[in-house]
Amino acid sequence: MLNVKLPYLDLWRALRQKHAELYERLFGELKVESEFGVRLPHATYESKRIRTEIYYPVPLHKQKCLQTLGHKDGDWLEAKRAWRELLALPSYPELNEDQQHYVV
Repeated sequence: MLNVKLPYLDLWRALRQKHAELYERLFGELKVESEFGVRLPHATYESKRIRTEIYYPVPLHKQKCLQTLGHKDGDWLEAKRAWRELLALPSYPELNEDQQHYVV
């Protein structure tokens, strides 16, 4: 399966970068940072080769498969903070500009 997808990685990365730039412009036009306290990620991460993604909408210690470990709510404060504050936006390669306008 990976051999089939591998030739598309550069294209998909470029499309995701294009989506990120459009989101930044659209949200900037709405002035969400100043009016609502929303901080947008900026595209400087790629130049430093740092990958940023949100994989877990529920903190790990809250996921059903890990509840047997016995962690309490106060054990993972940063995970809980991130879970409350982070928002993942669609950025899959097939996403089109009209769909992004709808999301914004």
